[in-house]
Amino acid sequence: MSEILSVLSKYPHVLLLEDCSHAHGASINGKCVGTFGDGAAWSLQGQKIISGGEGGIMVTKHQDFHFQALIWGHYNKRCRSEIPDNHPLAPYALTGTGLKHRAHPIAVRIALNQLRQLPSFQKANSFNSRRLQEVLKKMPFLTLPEFDSTSEQRTCPAWYAFWIRFKSDLAPAGLTRTDLVQLLKSAGLDVDTPNSTRPLYKEPLFAHPEKVLPGIYASAPLTQPPSTSFPMADSFHRELIKMPVCGMSYQQATADFYVETLSEMATKYVEFSP
Repeated sequence: MSEILSVLSKYPHVLLLEDCSHAHGASINGKCVGTFGDGAAWSLQGQKIISGGEGGIMVTKHQDFHFQALIWGHYNKRCRSEIPDNHPLAPYALTGTGLKHRAHPIAVRIALNQLRQLPSFQKANSFNSRRLQEVLKKMPFLTLPEFDSTSEQRTCPAWYAFWIRFKSDLAPAGLTRTDLVQLLKSAGLDVDTPNSTRPLYKEPLFAHPEKVLPGIYASAPLTQPPSTSFPMADSFHRELIKMPVCGMSYQQATADFYVETLSEMATKYVEFSP
């Protein structure tokens, strides 16, 4: 983040918008993610650390962005009470944009209750993620997240999930990422590879946005980068395996089961060696 901020300091007209969808409570050098730039958003979808079922949270330090968000997500009462009468968007306060994208009040109330418990979630997530690391590091063909609290840029992850990278060149002969995932699944673990996510340049929304957003993007197709332009993203996607961390108090038995099962697997993986 320090490198990003350093570059942006030279280009004050460029905005920094933080996608914090999976990063509830994460911080860098003690500063919460979502507070570094011009705006940020968190998801409250069902599987997130803080959930309301659906919905989300947006923050910004720019008043005009706040008013624009109100017009997009709300109408009538809140828009009329928060948008000044002399603001260019004030005439639209009653109708908004004709849409209603605000989160449901019950969803927000549920999420607020969970937000108050976030410190305990973070403590449990951090504890269980370290336990997972201690077990998984016994398998040298896996690359794990780093826990380095003494580095120049100290990070505190949210631990929405625990990711590992499968290094095929270090794995026992014949053992593939798919094999390992199936072995873990057969042992009762909710482990998978990223099937619904991939490098953004492969997604049609980013490669050909003009087809679904013609009013924003020109009809002419965007110039596509060569397929070899993002080797790091492709490598990460090709090697990734993820599993839950379990940060709720009622999930501790599940977290213990993961640690015990992975510990057994770590002692047996040599069986797959030639």
